[in-house]
Amino acid sequence: MNTKHFMEWYQKQLLPHCPPKSVIVLDNAKYHNGVVEKVPTKTSAKKDIMAYLDKHSITYDKQRLKSELFMLLKATNPQTKYLTDVLSNDAGHDVLRLPVGHCELNPIELVWAQVKGYATDHNKDFTMRAIEQLAREGVENVTAAKWKKCVDHVIQKVENHYRTSDGVVKQAVESLVIEVGAEDSSDSEEILLGDDENDNND
Repeated sequence: MNTKHFMEWYQKQLLPHCPPKSVIVLDNAKYHNGVVEKVPTKTSAKKDIMAYLDKHSITYDKQRLKSELFMLLKATNPQTKYLTDVLSNDAGHDVLRLPVGHCELNPIELVWAQVKGYATDHNKDFTMRAIEQLAREGVENVTAAKWKKCVDHVIQKVENHYRTSDGVVKQAVESLVIEVGAEDSSDSEEILLGDDENDNND
């Protein structure tokens, strides 16, 4: 699926059927992220940075270096605008994007696995027409209860696993932090010297 087809489906098929104030979960597939307005980067031309500042009514001195203009831009905490966000917000919904490379945080992956499993198990003649029909049947077999089960699994198993792991990693990193100071250095030297003296006395 390309960006154009996805956006057409997103606007005409998905959004009209979403309950009010829905949160739409998206991964970072390229066609999910049609850019409405891209924030200039450090490698952008100076004129592009100036054009962005002008568009957002940010005052600046045109004699400034490109690097200075970019720092001014960064200070405004700019965000790239995506078409899916704009369409969703206009319809009263929010978009939640998953971290790159973490599709396991999206319940739809589990649902899609069920649909593919159904099509595989019931495929008898291996024709495209049969596969299309089986895929439709597989989707119809995904009940609200099955969806909820997949969502609960992601929240209770996957998300909680990452939360727990994050805490463990944070504690491990903190335990490795060594504060270097004059007193610490002196204490360490005294301990080492003390050991040496004891060794010599032995």
